[in-house]
Amino acid sequence: MWGWKLASILPLLEEENNIKLKRNFVAAYRDIVTKLFTRELKPVEGVADALEALDGEKAVVSSGPLQKIKHALDICGLSKYFGNNLFSSYEVGIWKPDPGIYLHAAKSMGYHPENCSVIDDGPVGVQAGIEAGMKTYFFNRFNEESNTVGVVSFLAMRELPKLIGN
Repeated sequence: MWGWKLASILPLLEEENNIKLKRNFVAAYRDIVTKLFTRELKPVEGVADALEALDGEKAVVSSGPLQKIKHALDICGLSKYFGNNLFSSYEVGIWKPDPGIYLHAAKSMGYHPENCSVIDDGPVGVQAGIEAGMKTYFFNRFNEESNTVGVVSFLAMRELPKLIGN
């Protein structure tokens, strides 16, 4: 369920675990995640070097809330690579695996989909990237089986610049 809309995940968790979450669960969850990020979040090994090596504009396209995106980037020291190119499903109203979130980002930045690359670490993002008509790279850090046609799977960020080329 990595990358899915939180509101879609919660009913599944309730059903699978035969529980009823409290009405304030989402707010409490977000507060805990913010505190954990502040205390423990670290950038993926090699991501800063990969971003530095890649030419062109970059964006974050996430199913998470905009404030969470900004917080994570600030903590990891990666904000400078993206500027204002931050696209949240909560702002756009489109959640992965709908390709519309990537298409919106490309259009907002002035690019045609076929001239864009998607780098995602979850199956729903990979699916959205492929369906958007973009070259799609799966950051497969857990070495999961990936049979999606047209997707380039890689295990370490240091591989990315060579895969994409400049």
